[in-house]
Amino acid sequence: MILREEQLPDFVKEMVERIGMEAQRLSFFTRSLLSFARSDADVDTEADVNLVLQEVMDFLRYEARKDSIMVIEEKDFDLPPIAADANKLKQVFINLIMNAFQAMEDGGTLLLKTYAADGPFVAVELADTGKGIPVGAIDHIFEPFFTTKAANEGTGLGLYITRHIIERLGGKIQVRSVVNEGTTFTLLFPL
Repeated sequence: MILREEQLPDFVKEMVERIGMEAQRLSFFTRSLLSFARSDADVDTEADVNLVLQEVMDFLRYEARKDSIMVIEEKDFDLPPIAADANKLKQVFINLIMNAFQAMEDGGTLLLKTYAADGPFVAVELADTGKGIPVGAIDHIFEPFFTTKAANEGTGLGLYITRHIIERLGGKIQVRSVVNEGTTFTLLFPL
């Protein structure tokens, strides 16, 4: 007997949607890892950080709801585009947002903020109310294979790749963290 979609229970529909999202995420991760390994020259294009952030949040909104995470967005919509490949920016934002979600195991708040910064730079700030990064670990978080997660939860490559992409775009990444209060990553992209 074959059931039509409208005959499926809601939890089955939700699981099918989740499987599709995870397949997209894994496909994106695999393409990103291959691109990183090839060290292709960055595509000379422009990207709107607000639009890229919106696309990433459309992709991750289910994850936030599932984990009881409130996402607050404060965006400056008058920002000029930056010289960057949108797919590489997506990889950066997905890495940082997923790390933030994992740091807020019991729910919390994630602030996504964009603004013009001195330099001139376009700034993207991602601030979570998670468990924070231990003082001894913060100096090592951008090293390859360094992780504070359990062995089956991370590879220690996400922040390393994130910093590498940002630096190739001529940008900077800054981090502030307080244990049991949260972590803020500030990304600065040159105009």
